[in-house]
Amino acid sequence: MKPLESFTKTKKKPWEVEGVEWREVRLGDKIVSEIIMGQSPPSLSYNRDGKGFPFLQGNKEFGRFYPKNVMFTTDPKKIAQKGYVLLSVRAPVGDVNIADKEYCIGRGLAAIRFNGEPKYLFYLFISIKEELEELGGRGTTFKAITKNHLKNLKIPLPFRNGKPDLETQKKIVEYIEANFTRIDKILEKKKKELEWLDELWESVLEEAFKPKEGEDWREVRLKELVEDVKSGFALSKQKRRKIDLNNGIPQLRPYNIANWNKISLSELTFIPKEMEGVEDYFINYNDVLFNNTNSIELVGRAAVFKELSGNYTYSNHITRIRVNKQRITPDFLSWYLNFLWSKGFFYLKATKWIGQAGISNKKLLSTKIPLPFRNNQPDLEKQKEIANHLDNVYEKIKTLKEKIQSQITQLEEMKESILDEVFSHDGK
Repeated sequence: MKPLESFTKTKKKPWEVEGVEWREVRLGDKIVSEIIMGQSPPSLSYNRDGKGFPFLQGNKEFGRFYPKNVMFTTDPKKIAQKGYVLLSVRAPVGDVNIADKEYCIGRGLAAIRFNGEPKYLFYLFISIKEELEELGGRGTTFKAITKNHLKNLKIPLPFRNGKPDLETQKKIVEYIEANFTRIDKILEKKKKELEWLDELWESVLEEAFKPKEGEDWREVRLKELVEDVKSGFALSKQKRRKIDLNNGIPQLRPYNIANWNKISLSELTFIPKEMEGVEDYFINYNDVLFNNTNSIELVGRAAVFKELSGNYTYSNHITRIRVNKQRITPDFLSWYLNFLWSKGFFYLKATKWIGQAGISNKKLLSTKIPLPFRNNQPDLEKQKEIANHLDNVYEKIKTLKEKIQSQITQLEEMKESILDEVFSHDGK
Protein backbone atom coordinates (compact mmCIF):
# COMPACT_ATOMS: atom_id res chain seq x y z
CA MET A 1 0.00 0.00 0.00
CA LYS A 2 1.40 3.39 -0.99
CA PRO A 3 1.91 5.95 1.80
CA LEU A 4 -0.34 9.01 1.99
CA GLU A 5 2.43 11.26 0.67
CA SER A 6 2.45 9.40 -2.64
CA PHE A 7 -1.19 10.39 -3.19
CA THR A 8 -1.00 14.01 -2.11
CA LYS A 9 2.46 15.04 -3.25
CA THR A 10 2.22 18.36 -5.11
CA LYS A 11 4.60 21.28 -5.55
CA LYS A 12 2.43 23.55 -3.41
CA LYS A 13 -0.81 22.92 -1.55
CA PRO A 14 -3.75 25.24 -2.43
CA TRP A 15 -3.76 26.78 1.05
CA GLU A 16 -0.04 27.55 0.96
CA VAL A 17 -0.42 30.23 -1.72
CA GLU A 18 0.92 33.65 -0.78
CA GLY A 19 -1.74 36.07 0.42
CA VAL A 20 -4.05 33.40 1.85
CA GLU A 21 -4.88 33.95 5.52
CA TRP A 22 -6.74 31.35 7.58
CA ARG A 23 -9.29 32.44 10.14
CA GLU A 24 -11.55 30.55 12.52
CA VAL A 25 -15.06 31.92 12.06
CA ARG A 26 -18.54 31.10 13.29
CA LEU A 27 -20.74 29.32 10.79
CA GLY A 28 -23.58 31.67 11.71
CA ASP A 29 -21.68 34.87 10.88
CA LYS A 30 -23.46 36.78 8.11
CA ILE A 31 -20.31 36.86 6.04
CA VAL A 32 -20.17 33.05 6.18
CA SER A 33 -23.65 31.62 5.79
CA GLU A 34 -27.39 31.67 6.41
CA ILE A 35 -28.80 28.71 8.35
CA ILE A 36 -32.33 27.42 7.73
CA MET A 37 -33.72 24.76 10.08
CA GLY A 38 -36.21 22.38 8.55
CA GLN A 39 -39.89 22.22 9.43
CA SER A 40 -42.15 19.31 8.53
CA PRO A 41 -45.22 20.19 6.46
CA PRO A 42 -48.65 18.75 7.37
CA SER A 43 -48.66 14.99 6.80
CA LEU A 44 -51.82 15.25 4.68
CA SER A 45 -49.80 17.21 2.11
CA TYR A 46 -47.37 14.29 1.54
CA ASN A 47 -47.60 12.37 -1.72
CA ARG A 48 -45.56 10.19 -4.06
CA ASP A 49 -47.24 11.48 -7.20
CA GLY A 50 -44.88 14.36 -7.92
CA LYS A 51 -47.34 17.01 -6.75
CA GLY A 52 -45.75 20.10 -5.24
CA PHE A 53 -42.18 20.34 -3.91
CA PRO A 54 -39.71 17.47 -3.59
CA PHE A 55 -39.65 16.72 0.15
CA LEU A 56 -36.80 15.45 2.37
CA GLN A 57 -37.62 14.60 5.97
CA GLY A 58 -34.11 13.52 6.95
CA ASN A 59 -31.01 11.81 5.63
CA LYS A 60 -32.71 8.60 4.54
CA GLU A 61 -32.63 9.65 0.89
CA PHE A 62 -29.11 11.07 0.90
CA GLY A 63 -26.77 9.90 -1.84
CA ARG A 64 -23.02 10.32 -2.12
CA PHE A 65 -23.36 14.01 -2.98
CA TYR A 66 -27.01 14.66 -3.81
CA PRO A 67 -30.31 13.35 -2.41
CA LYS A 68 -32.97 11.42 -4.30
CA ASN A 69 -36.39 12.17 -2.88
CA VAL A 70 -39.38 9.85 -3.10
CA MET A 71 -41.85 12.11 -1.30
CA PHE A 72 -43.45 15.42 -2.30
CA THR A 73 -45.49 17.99 -0.43
CA THR A 74 -48.08 20.48 -1.59
CA ASP A 75 -47.62 22.62 1.54
CA PRO A 76 -43.88 23.32 1.94
CA LYS A 77 -42.72 25.23 5.02
CA LYS A 78 -38.95 25.54 4.67
CA ILE A 79 -37.14 25.50 1.32
CA ALA A 80 -33.54 24.66 0.48
CA GLN A 81 -32.43 26.20 -2.79
CA LYS A 82 -30.15 24.51 -5.29
CA GLY A 83 -26.57 24.61 -4.01
CA TYR A 84 -27.50 24.75 -0.32
CA VAL A 85 -25.63 22.31 1.92
CA LEU A 86 -28.00 19.85 3.63
CA LEU A 87 -27.03 18.61 7.09
CA SER A 88 -28.74 15.93 9.16
CA VAL A 89 -29.48 17.52 12.55
CA ARG A 90 -31.48 14.73 14.18
CA ALA A 91 -30.25 11.21 14.87
CA PRO A 92 -28.26 10.12 13.00
CA VAL A 93 -26.50 13.47 13.22
CA GLY A 94 -23.86 14.78 10.82
CA ASP A 95 -24.61 13.22 7.43
CA VAL A 96 -24.29 15.76 4.63
CA ASN A 97 -25.47 16.30 1.03
CA ILE A 98 -25.87 19.18 -1.40
CA ALA A 99 -29.22 20.25 -2.85
CA ASP A 100 -29.18 19.71 -6.60
CA LYS A 101 -32.57 21.44 -6.91
CA GLU A 102 -35.17 23.04 -4.65
CA TYR A 103 -36.34 20.85 -1.77
CA CYS A 104 -38.75 21.25 1.09
CA ILE A 105 -36.84 20.12 4.18
CA GLY A 106 -38.33 18.50 7.28
CA ARG A 107 -37.17 18.93 10.85
CA GLY A 108 -34.46 16.29 10.47
CA LEU A 109 -32.43 18.61 8.24
CA ALA A 110 -30.83 22.03 8.17
CA ALA A 111 -30.03 23.88 4.95
CA ILE A 112 -27.01 26.16 4.85
CA ARG A 113 -26.66 28.87 2.21
CA PHE A 114 -22.89 29.02 2.27
CA ASN A 115 -21.27 32.19 0.97
CA GLY A 116 -18.62 30.25 -0.84
CA GLU A 117 -18.02 26.94 -2.60
CA PRO A 118 -20.72 24.47 -1.31
CA LYS A 119 -18.42 21.47 -1.66
CA TYR A 120 -15.89 23.15 0.62
CA LEU A 121 -18.44 23.09 3.43
CA PHE A 122 -19.58 19.60 2.36
CA TYR A 123 -16.09 18.16 2.84
CA LEU A 124 -15.54 20.19 6.00
CA PHE A 125 -18.66 18.69 7.58
CA ILE A 126 -17.44 15.20 6.63
CA SER A 127 -14.13 15.93 8.35
CA ILE A 128 -15.81 17.02 11.61
CA LYS A 129 -18.65 14.48 11.71
CA GLU A 130 -17.57 13.14 15.10
CA GLU A 131 -17.56 16.68 16.49
CA LEU A 132 -21.06 17.23 15.11
CA GLU A 133 -22.26 13.97 16.69
CA GLU A 134 -20.87 15.01 20.05
CA LEU A 135 -22.42 18.44 19.65
CA GLY A 136 -25.81 16.88 19.04
CA GLY A 137 -25.53 14.51 22.00
CA ARG A 138 -24.77 16.98 24.78
CA GLY A 139 -27.27 16.96 27.63
CA THR A 140 -29.81 14.69 25.96
CA THR A 141 -30.46 11.04 25.21
CA PHE A 142 -31.81 11.96 21.77
CA LYS A 143 -29.12 13.40 19.54
CA ALA A 144 -30.11 16.62 17.82
CA ILE A 145 -28.33 19.77 16.64
CA THR A 146 -30.05 23.11 17.23
CA LYS A 147 -29.73 26.30 15.22
CA ASN A 148 -27.64 27.82 18.01
CA HIS A 149 -25.27 24.84 17.82
CA LEU A 150 -24.73 25.51 14.14
CA LYS A 151 -24.51 29.28 14.46
CA ASN A 152 -21.75 28.98 17.06
CA LEU A 153 -19.86 26.20 15.28
CA LYS A 154 -16.35 27.42 14.53
CA ILE A 155 -14.95 26.49 11.13
CA PRO A 156 -11.64 27.26 9.35
CA LEU A 157 -11.98 29.52 6.33
CA PRO A 158 -9.36 30.93 3.94
CA PHE A 159 -9.38 34.71 3.55
CA ARG A 160 -7.70 37.03 1.07
CA ASN A 161 -7.66 40.82 1.41
CA GLY A 162 -9.96 40.55 4.42
CA LYS A 163 -12.67 38.60 2.61
CA PRO A 164 -13.51 34.85 2.34
CA ASP A 165 -11.41 33.52 -0.54
CA LEU A 166 -13.71 31.67 -2.95
CA GLU A 167 -10.89 30.83 -5.37
CA THR A 168 -8.86 29.05 -2.69
CA GLN A 169 -11.97 27.16 -1.54
CA LYS A 170 -12.46 25.89 -5.10
CA LYS A 171 -8.82 24.86 -5.40
CA ILE A 172 -9.04 23.02 -2.08
CA VAL A 173 -12.09 21.11 -3.35
CA GLU A 174 -10.18 20.26 -6.56
CA TYR A 175 -7.26 19.04 -4.44
CA ILE A 176 -9.52 16.84 -2.28
CA GLU A 177 -11.41 15.37 -5.22
CA ALA A 178 -8.30 14.69 -7.28
CA ASN A 179 -6.83 12.68 -4.41
CA PHE A 180 -10.14 11.04 -3.51
CA THR A 181 -10.59 9.95 -7.13
CA ARG A 182 -7.23 8.19 -7.12
CA ILE A 183 -7.98 6.50 -3.80
CA ASP A 184 -11.52 5.57 -4.85
CA LYS A 185 -10.23 3.75 -7.92
CA ILE A 186 -8.11 1.55 -5.67
CA LEU A 187 -11.00 1.14 -3.23
CA GLU A 188 -13.27 0.00 -6.03
CA LYS A 189 -10.69 -2.57 -7.09
CA LYS A 190 -10.31 -3.87 -3.53
CA LYS A 191 -14.08 -4.13 -3.03
CA LYS A 192 -14.36 -6.09 -6.27
CA GLU A 193 -11.66 -8.42 -4.95
CA LEU A 194 -13.81 -9.02 -1.85
CA GLU A 195 -16.85 -9.70 -4.05
CA TRP A 196 -14.81 -12.15 -6.12
CA LEU A 197 -13.69 -14.00 -2.98
CA ASP A 198 -17.32 -14.23 -1.81
CA GLU A 199 -18.30 -15.65 -5.20
CA LEU A 200 -15.37 -18.07 -5.07
CA TRP A 201 -16.47 -19.28 -1.63
CA GLU A 202 -20.04 -19.80 -2.86
CA SER A 203 -18.76 -21.88 -5.77
CA VAL A 204 -16.50 -23.92 -3.46
CA LEU A 205 -19.50 -24.73 -1.24
CA GLU A 206 -21.64 -25.65 -4.24
CA GLU A 207 -18.95 -27.93 -5.61
CA ALA A 208 -18.31 -29.60 -2.24
CA PHE A 209 -21.83 -31.03 -2.04
CA LYS A 210 -22.17 -31.90 -5.73
CA PRO A 211 -21.62 -35.61 -6.56
CA LYS A 212 -18.69 -36.29 -8.90
CA GLU A 213 -18.97 -38.69 -11.78
CA GLY A 214 -19.11 -42.26 -10.52
CA GLU A 215 -19.90 -41.30 -6.91
CA ASP A 216 -22.96 -42.63 -5.09
CA TRP A 217 -24.78 -39.89 -3.17
CA ARG A 218 -28.13 -40.34 -1.42
CA GLU A 219 -30.47 -37.95 0.36
CA VAL A 220 -31.24 -38.92 3.95
CA ARG A 221 -33.45 -37.00 6.36
CA LEU A 222 -31.63 -35.61 9.36
CA LYS A 223 -33.83 -37.56 11.80
CA GLU A 224 -32.24 -40.76 10.46
CA LEU A 225 -28.71 -39.47 11.13
CA VAL A 226 -28.91 -38.31 14.75
CA GLU A 227 -28.95 -39.89 18.18
CA ASP A 228 -30.32 -36.89 20.08
CA VAL A 229 -31.73 -33.45 19.30
CA LYS A 230 -32.48 -31.06 22.15
CA SER A 231 -33.27 -27.35 22.34
CA GLY A 232 -31.80 -25.31 25.18
CA PHE A 233 -33.50 -23.31 27.91
CA ALA A 234 -34.17 -19.66 28.62
CA LEU A 235 -33.07 -17.78 31.70
CA SER A 236 -34.11 -14.20 32.41
CA LYS A 237 -31.57 -11.39 32.70
CA GLN A 238 -32.71 -10.91 36.30
CA LYS A 239 -31.65 -14.44 37.22
CA ARG A 240 -28.35 -14.04 35.33
CA ARG A 241 -27.37 -10.87 37.20
CA LYS A 242 -24.08 -10.96 39.14
CA ILE A 243 -23.21 -14.41 37.79
CA ASP A 244 -19.80 -14.89 36.21
CA LEU A 245 -17.12 -17.50 35.63
CA ASN A 246 -16.47 -17.81 39.37
CA ASN A 247 -19.99 -18.84 40.35
CA GLY A 248 -21.64 -19.84 37.07
CA ILE A 249 -21.60 -21.98 33.95
CA PRO A 250 -21.30 -20.44 30.45
CA GLN A 251 -24.51 -20.55 28.43
CA LEU A 252 -23.93 -20.19 24.70
CA ARG A 253 -26.29 -17.92 22.83
CA PRO A 254 -26.89 -17.25 19.10
CA TYR A 255 -24.10 -14.67 18.87
CA ASN A 256 -21.64 -17.38 19.95
CA ILE A 257 -22.34 -19.21 16.68
CA ALA A 258 -20.14 -17.17 14.37
CA ASN A 259 -19.99 -17.42 10.60
CA TRP A 260 -19.12 -20.64 8.86
CA ASN A 261 -18.87 -23.48 11.36
CA LYS A 262 -17.14 -21.41 14.06
CA ILE A 263 -17.88 -21.03 17.77
CA SER A 264 -16.86 -17.73 19.36
CA LEU A 265 -16.26 -17.70 23.13
CA SER A 266 -15.15 -14.06 23.28
CA GLU A 267 -18.46 -12.98 24.85
CA LEU A 268 -20.17 -15.28 27.34
CA THR A 269 -23.30 -15.28 29.47
CA PHE A 270 -23.39 -17.34 32.68
CA ILE A 271 -26.10 -19.25 34.57
CA PRO A 272 -26.09 -20.47 38.20
CA LYS A 273 -24.14 -23.69 38.80
CA GLU A 274 -26.80 -25.03 41.18
CA MET A 275 -29.64 -25.01 38.62
CA GLU A 276 -31.58 -28.25 38.80
CA GLY A 277 -31.23 -30.47 35.73
CA VAL A 278 -28.56 -28.30 34.11
CA GLU A 279 -26.50 -31.42 33.37
CA ASP A 280 -29.05 -32.40 30.71
CA TYR A 281 -27.99 -29.33 28.75
CA PHE A 282 -24.22 -29.76 28.87
CA ILE A 283 -22.52 -29.59 25.48
CA ASN A 284 -20.16 -32.39 24.52
CA TYR A 285 -17.14 -32.21 22.25
CA ASN A 286 -18.30 -32.54 18.61
CA ASP A 287 -21.92 -31.63 19.33
CA VAL A 288 -23.41 -29.61 16.48
CA LEU A 289 -25.08 -26.39 17.63
CA PHE A 290 -27.84 -25.04 15.40
CA ASN A 291 -29.22 -21.51 15.72
CA ASN A 292 -32.96 -22.18 15.72
CA THR A 293 -34.18 -18.64 16.50
CA ASN A 294 -32.74 -15.31 15.43
CA SER A 295 -33.33 -12.47 13.01
CA ILE A 296 -34.49 -13.92 9.71
CA GLU A 297 -31.14 -13.46 7.95
CA LEU A 298 -29.19 -15.29 10.69
CA VAL A 299 -31.44 -18.19 11.66
CA GLY A 300 -29.99 -21.52 10.51
CA ARG A 301 -26.29 -21.03 11.15
CA ALA A 302 -24.46 -23.96 12.74
CA ALA A 303 -21.10 -24.85 14.27
CA VAL A 304 -19.35 -27.81 15.85
CA PHE A 305 -18.36 -27.44 19.51
CA LYS A 306 -14.65 -28.19 19.90
CA GLU A 307 -13.97 -26.93 23.44
CA LEU A 308 -12.18 -29.55 25.54
CA SER A 309 -12.29 -28.05 29.04
CA GLY A 310 -15.13 -26.97 31.31
CA ASN A 311 -18.91 -27.35 31.16
CA TYR A 312 -21.04 -25.30 28.76
CA THR A 313 -24.80 -25.07 28.30
CA TYR A 314 -26.89 -23.37 25.63
CA SER A 315 -29.98 -21.16 25.37
CA ASN A 316 -33.43 -21.99 23.99
CA HIS A 317 -32.45 -20.30 20.71
CA ILE A 318 -29.96 -23.08 20.03
CA THR A 319 -30.59 -26.73 19.21
CA ARG A 320 -27.98 -29.31 20.21
CA ILE A 321 -27.53 -32.10 17.67
CA ARG A 322 -25.70 -35.31 18.53
CA VAL A 323 -25.07 -37.29 15.38
CA ASN A 324 -24.93 -41.01 14.77
CA LYS A 325 -21.19 -41.16 14.12
CA GLN A 326 -21.58 -44.34 12.08
CA ARG A 327 -23.60 -42.42 9.50
CA ILE A 328 -22.44 -38.80 9.45
CA THR A 329 -19.58 -36.71 10.82
CA PRO A 330 -20.40 -33.57 12.86
CA ASP A 331 -18.29 -31.30 10.66
CA PHE A 332 -19.86 -32.53 7.44
CA LEU A 333 -23.35 -31.91 8.88
CA SER A 334 -22.44 -28.46 10.19
CA TRP A 335 -20.92 -27.41 6.88
CA TYR A 336 -23.99 -28.60 4.99
CA LEU A 337 -26.36 -26.75 7.34
CA ASN A 338 -24.29 -23.60 6.79
CA PHE A 339 -24.45 -24.20 3.04
CA LEU A 340 -28.27 -24.36 3.28
CA TRP A 341 -28.25 -21.17 5.36
CA SER A 342 -26.14 -19.37 2.73
CA LYS A 343 -28.60 -20.42 0.00
CA GLY A 344 -31.58 -19.02 1.91
CA PHE A 345 -33.08 -22.45 2.70
CA PHE A 346 -33.87 -21.62 6.32
CA TYR A 347 -35.00 -18.12 5.35
CA LEU A 348 -37.80 -19.75 3.37
CA LYS A 349 -38.55 -22.54 5.86
CA ALA A 350 -38.57 -20.44 9.03
CA THR A 351 -41.68 -19.42 10.90
CA LYS A 352 -41.60 -15.64 11.01
CA TRP A 353 -42.88 -13.17 13.59
CA ILE A 354 -42.03 -9.57 14.44
CA GLY A 355 -38.25 -9.15 14.52
CA GLN A 356 -37.45 -12.85 14.64
CA ALA A 357 -37.80 -16.18 12.88
CA GLY A 358 -37.48 -19.78 14.00
CA ILE A 359 -36.90 -23.32 12.80
CA SER A 360 -38.70 -25.98 14.85
CA ASN A 361 -36.99 -29.29 15.65
CA LYS A 362 -39.61 -30.99 13.48
CA LYS A 363 -38.63 -28.90 10.45
CA LEU A 364 -34.95 -29.33 11.20
CA LEU A 365 -35.20 -33.13 11.48
CA SER A 366 -37.14 -33.35 8.20
CA THR A 367 -34.28 -31.62 6.32
CA LYS A 368 -32.74 -33.81 3.63
CA ILE A 369 -28.97 -34.22 3.87
CA PRO A 370 -27.02 -35.48 0.80
CA LEU A 371 -24.51 -38.15 1.83
CA PRO A 372 -21.74 -39.87 -0.13
CA PHE A 373 -22.05 -43.66 0.05
CA ARG A 374 -19.54 -46.44 -0.56
CA ASN A 375 -20.42 -50.14 -0.59
CA ASN A 376 -23.97 -49.24 0.37
CA GLN A 377 -22.81 -47.47 3.56
CA PRO A 378 -22.29 -43.78 4.34
CA ASP A 379 -18.74 -42.90 3.32
CA LEU A 380 -17.35 -41.27 6.48
CA GLU A 381 -13.88 -40.80 5.00
CA LYS A 382 -15.32 -38.86 2.08
CA GLN A 383 -17.30 -36.71 4.53
CA LYS A 384 -14.14 -35.96 6.50
CA GLU A 385 -12.31 -35.11 3.28
CA ILE A 386 -15.02 -32.65 2.25
CA ALA A 387 -15.18 -31.00 5.69
CA ASN A 388 -11.38 -30.68 5.87
CA HIS A 389 -11.30 -29.19 2.38
CA LEU A 390 -13.91 -26.58 3.36
CA ASP A 391 -12.03 -25.80 6.58
CA ASN A 392 -8.81 -25.21 4.65
CA VAL A 393 -10.32 -23.16 1.83
CA TYR A 394 -12.36 -21.07 4.26
CA GLU A 395 -9.27 -20.19 6.31
CA LYS A 396 -7.35 -19.19 3.18
CA ILE A 397 -10.20 -17.03 1.89
CA LYS A 398 -10.70 -15.53 5.35
CA THR A 399 -7.01 -14.59 5.52
CA LEU A 400 -7.16 -12.95 2.08
CA LYS A 401 -10.33 -11.06 2.95
CA GLU A 402 -8.83 -9.78 6.21
CA LYS A 403 -5.79 -8.53 4.31
CA ILE A 404 -7.93 -6.76 1.71
CA GLN A 405 -10.22 -5.32 4.39
CA SER A 406 -7.16 -3.97 6.19
CA GLN A 407 -6.08 -2.27 2.95
CA ILE A 408 -9.58 -0.80 2.53
CA THR A 409 -9.40 0.56 6.07
CA GLN A 410 -6.02 2.14 5.31
CA LEU A 411 -7.41 3.77 2.16
CA GLU A 412 -10.41 5.17 4.04
CA GLU A 413 -8.03 6.49 6.68
CA MET A 414 -6.01 8.16 3.93
CA LYS A 415 -9.13 10.06 2.89
CA GLU A 416 -9.68 11.13 6.48
CA SER A 417 -6.03 12.22 6.70
CA ILE A 418 -6.41 14.34 3.57
CA LEU A 419 -9.42 16.11 5.09
CA ASP A 420 -7.56 16.58 8.37
CA GLU A 421 -4.62 18.03 6.46
CA VAL A 422 -6.84 20.48 4.61
CA PHE A 423 -9.08 21.57 7.46
CA SER A 424 -6.63 21.75 10.34
CA HIS A 425 -7.76 24.81 12.29
CA ASP A 426 -4.44 26.55 12.07
CA GLY A 427 -4.42 26.13 8.29
CA LYS A 428 -0.90 24.76 8.25
